[in-house]
Amino acid sequence: MGTRAKQFCRTYSAIVNSTTKRSYRPDLRREAVARASAIRKSQKPVKDDKPAKLRGAKAKAATSA
Repeated sequence: MGTRAKQFCRTYSAIVNSTTKRSYRPDLRREAVARASAIRKSQKPVKDDKPAKLRGAKAKAATSA
């Protein structure tokens, strides 16, 4: 497990522990973790799309031209 994965796991367990200690509604605990996950996902940088590789006849035409 990488460092980031440990950080996120620690974050999620901290959310669960803090909601448990504060008598948070148990049925809303999953939503609190989902909210934290959505925030983490929105902060992640977006990767650029790779160009599609040509295959078959188009690849042969591109290499010969």
